[in-house]
Amino acid sequence: MGGYSLCVIGVACALTWILARIIPPFRDLKASIFKWGFRAVVSIPAAQRFVDKSRETAITMLEEDHRKTTAELPKFTSLPEVGLPVEQVMGLLKDAKRIEETYRDGMNYSGCMYSANNVHNELVAAATTWFTYSNALHTDVYVCVRKMEAEIIKMTAAMLHGDKRSDVCGLVSSGGTESIILATKAHRDRAIKRGMNPDRMEILVAESAHSAYVKAANLLRVKLVRVPVKKPTMEADVDAISARINRNTFLVVASAPGFPHGVIDNVAALGQLCSRAGIGLHVDACLGGFVLPFAKQLGYPVPNFDFLVEGVTSISCDTHKYGYAPKGTSVVLFESQELRSHAFFTDPDWPGGLYGSATLLGSRPGCVVVGTWASMIHKGISGYMAASKALLETAAEIVAGLRKDPDISIIGDPDKITFVIPFTTKSVNIFKVAEALSKRHWSLNVMQYPSSVHLCVTEWHTGRAQDFLSSLQTAIREVAADPSKFNSKAPFYAGASLVGDRDVLKDFLGDVMAVAEDTV
Repeated sequence: MGGYSLCVIGVACALTWILARIIPPFRDLKASIFKWGFRAVVSIPAAQRFVDKSRETAITMLEEDHRKTTAELPKFTSLPEVGLPVEQVMGLLKDAKRIEETYRDGMNYSGCMYSANNVHNELVAAATTWFTYSNALHTDVYVCVRKMEAEIIKMTAAMLHGDKRSDVCGLVSSGGTESIILATKAHRDRAIKRGMNPDRMEILVAESAHSAYVKAANLLRVKLVRVPVKKPTMEADVDAISARINRNTFLVVASAPGFPHGVIDNVAALGQLCSRAGIGLHVDACLGGFVLPFAKQLGYPVPNFDFLVEGVTSISCDTHKYGYAPKGTSVVLFESQELRSHAFFTDPDWPGGLYGSATLLGSRPGCVVVGTWASMIHKGISGYMAASKALLETAAEIVAGLRKDPDISIIGDPDKITFVIPFTTKSVNIFKVAEALSKRHWSLNVMQYPSSVHLCVTEWHTGRAQDFLSSLQTAIREVAADPSKFNSKAPFYAGASLVGDRDVLKDFLGDVMAVAEDTV
């Protein structure tokens, strides 16, 4: 690419960035300006070739990395002519287990892996093994699975004060995203039944709300309205949400806490707002549902966020996070049988018989239901209390250490941080710091708006606060000494913030997922 073309690209990007900075902070308007500027730049053939080449290089590197990590395993791209004997299959499985354990060895992942208790994990694994082929769809066949599922719902409802209301009920789903989709569907269909125009329906969420709401809105064909968060606390702005409520609004979302910044939204104020407006309020407690109730009992200043709050109509709560259940389970609770009925799918006209499924899935693995039930009754209140105490104490120690460092900026209000700790650095590139930390066995979540990282504290981190703080200081010093050594993540995330056309990033993310699905 010639020097003149690079100069034009640089000037155009700079002008686009300046324009967006002086426009009031409305994300849609900013996005439109960025998209216009970026498309103008890439209309230059040399710029388009540069973008295409960068994308191709990134995908090739990712594909090579996938292949390298599993290179010693044989490749199966078609069924073997003759099935392999049990001993050989078991050998391959042991090799795969060893590779995965070696790959993760010593790493401290933010979130992702929750239970570090081997006795508990072995119990849950045994429970799932005994019911491997069970199907939760067939409640008349797998009668104990059905009972366990009902008990999971009731135990979770009681934990979140559903027993303080007369008709709280729920469903077990495959994860937080499905719980969110089911809650959105139930509120949407109820609103339509009550006379709302199905072509103009809107959900109001804070910008910090999980991406699952975007997915839910796309699937259910409703409009998602993202409302800027309150600065600097990063919590949902109740006044801004109130100003956006209109006759098409059928659902407002609160987070307890939100994934990016670990902040618990003002659920009480949003509950009052939604009660007055006669609309639903869903509380996303997927991350905090099995921590916050126990944190409150331990004396932490946790505001009411569950069915104690008037106006809360549904709650999602992931059992497969801090419930320490196997992956693939979550609970979504509803204020009433009537609201839950709108989450169901029924088809009375199918030639195959009367058909109904309580969740989005038809057949559902009963083994994870059983594993979840075993996890919950094994932990009990005392077990969850002890686990929550340990991780909250570790989080508090980390926050205290970060507050002492003048080079660290904690995102949000440090006094309101739970167990998700977001921060950035002032003197060096935070993405380079994240890369340096990963080489010291701490893998953090990388975020944007603003550029930052967070550590979601789990059992794997308890008692290791000083280890993390020491590793962070070393990482900052390493980046300051030689920033050029850390380049794998920094250019991507820094570049992503400058790509005005988000459709380009959507396509790139699609490529990333395709490579993961296709590479053997």
